[in-house]
Amino acid sequence: MYGMFRLLFLKIAFFLLAHFFYVPVFLVGALLPKKARKNLWRWTSAELIRTSFFLAGIKLHVKNRPKEIDRHVIYAANHPTLFDGLLLHALLGPSVTPVTAPLSQFPWIVSAWLRHVGVIDILRDDIDKARYKGSNTKREALEKALAALKREESIIIFPEGHTEKIEALYYLHTGAARLSLASGIPIQPIIIKDAHIVFSNRFGGNKRTITFEFGDRIFPEGQYGEEILFTKNQALRQKVRDLTAHLETEILRSLPLRQRYEQRKASNSTAVFVDIDMTLYDGLSQVDFLFHLMRTRCISMRSGIAIVGLFVLERAGLMTHEEMMHRVIRSLAGWNQQTVNRIICRFFRSIALPKLQYGLFSLLEDHLAKGHKIVFVSEAIHPLAKCFADFFEADGAIDTSLRKRGRRYTGEIQMLCRGENKARGVTEYAQEHNIDLRKSYAYADSFTDLPMLQLVGHPIAVHPDRLLKRFASLHSMRVLKHVS
Repeated sequence: MYGMFRLLFLKIAFFLLAHFFYVPVFLVGALLPKKARKNLWRWTSAELIRTSFFLAGIKLHVKNRPKEIDRHVIYAANHPTLFDGLLLHALLGPSVTPVTAPLSQFPWIVSAWLRHVGVIDILRDDIDKARYKGSNTKREALEKALAALKREESIIIFPEGHTEKIEALYYLHTGAARLSLASGIPIQPIIIKDAHIVFSNRFGGNKRTITFEFGDRIFPEGQYGEEILFTKNQALRQKVRDLTAHLETEILRSLPLRQRYEQRKASNSTAVFVDIDMTLYDGLSQVDFLFHLMRTRCISMRSGIAIVGLFVLERAGLMTHEEMMHRVIRSLAGWNQQTVNRIICRFFRSIALPKLQYGLFSLLEDHLAKGHKIVFVSEAIHPLAKCFADFFEADGAIDTSLRKRGRRYTGEIQMLCRGENKARGVTEYAQEHNIDLRKSYAYADSFTDLPMLQLVGHPIAVHPDRLLKRFASLHSMRVLKHVS
């Protein structure tokens, strides 16, 4: 329980200090020139962070720190916790500019401080674009970071792009390498150790020290200017890849959590089978789609209420899940296939995309980087599951198939993808595509997904329900929490 209370105390201390000092710093800053105002916010925020960690009883230990912190360098660090940006800001002081996730994802008081500090926030992918407005595109963020380097400022960047959920280094993105090659400025690796233990309950004990280890500085081979930020030239792109691999090797030298990227590429025989609802998607996609149909008046309110009633009867145990699904799908009888696809695509972009579990999204990115095949396995009807598969450029989707007559749905289910049917679909897919299930992964949330999970060598329960959580505990199955 130490980690939970330490984390709670840290949050309370930081938020109280941030609220208390916000107005005084704002009023004093209003009297200062622009540059001095930004320095005031940066200095104050660094002191607040240090004080918060001190009050929470967390010690920050630095290893191999250079005698003088170079004010003109690209700091690149691994990303084990949500607090890494605060940690590095406290460590490096007010002279650096952090590159962060979109400000809108932070609590308002944190977002307000970061805005005054002058961070560069970035829309990392299409999920960010759907969720957050007003942040920088990748191009805009890189251009601003390069401009900061030209002003002889330093920047902090997390090449993984996302917080680690599996206590292992993710695939590194190329932003740090591009900026280094564009500016000719070296990369200073910083390895953050034990932060996930300090804030975790699972490891027990009472560890209170987070270690920052400075790696060997990495110097770029030449300076190529802004062109290399967005180049399509294969020779320049190879230089970016080589420098990124060098950075990854330097981090793994001090943090040997797994093999370096060149050695961990998988063969095409490894697949990742991913459930959608309550695993990748925060909710029940088909229920949300139903309410979307009601809001957009694609179905009448009467029909919508009748379908909701079926869900209620199923939840109350007065109707089996299979019978409920068959009766719900009858409402699609006579619908044109293209019409359904068009409505579902609009629903996916406007409603479903912002509800994807972001932590799992970064894990899937990492699987793709390792050459794994991504296959969605879901009870969702095929046109809906296909939207998820297309967005992730997945290799396939195993889902609930509907009967059609010509170009119209008959309102009948051909195969309900649930329970044993999921496992059967995974087995057939593996046989058809030469997949080695012993090397493969599966992510799911429900005990009904157990037949699928038991097929693979690496089953992972994501926000498991009560029965799956108990089974995972008894059988040492990996459990992922906090992937929203």
